[in-house]
Amino acid sequence: MKPMLKSLLLICLLAMNSCMSAKTGIRSVLMSGRIMAAHQYCGGIAPSPEMIRQAETPVPYRGTLDFVNVAKPQLRYTFSSDDSGRFSLRLPAGKYQIMYPEVPNIKPDLHSQSKDMTQASYMEDCQRNYHPVLGSATVPLKGIRKARISIYIRCNPCGPGIP
Repeated sequence: MKPMLKSLLLICLLAMNSCMSAKTGIRSVLMSGRIMAAHQYCGGIAPSPEMIRQAETPVPYRGTLDFVNVAKPQLRYTFSSDDSGRFSLRLPAGKYQIMYPEVPNIKPDLHSQSKDMTQASYMEDCQRNYHPVLGSATVPLKGIRKARISIYIRCNPCGPGIP
């Protein structure tokens, strides 16, 4: 993505987030920085020490996550990070858990065979109820401009292992 377009997108996201907090009457502060992720090894049996080290070495996280307020879990603030793990968002000061965004209700494929329907139903229930906490952060009243956040991604019990 071109630098000018990235800047414009970031400004729009910050403006939208600022408007949301103005509607709720909650004072928000800027939090920006970098998010790094280490992964649990989720592959086959008997991995080599090097495979485990490689999986657990933190790398920049690219994707969408939520900051969930510990005191008021209904307050969720979704943010995305770029290829370098950089992110920026506005949210109220407080303690947060970092989680995946809520999974929408997944509908199983009605054209699949009955045994597949059982598997699809299991996967739907599992994904809907799987809400791991990946990390945590405390946002002070003055905000944070160079946050270094680390998350740990465990194997998803709802899906196959990924080497």
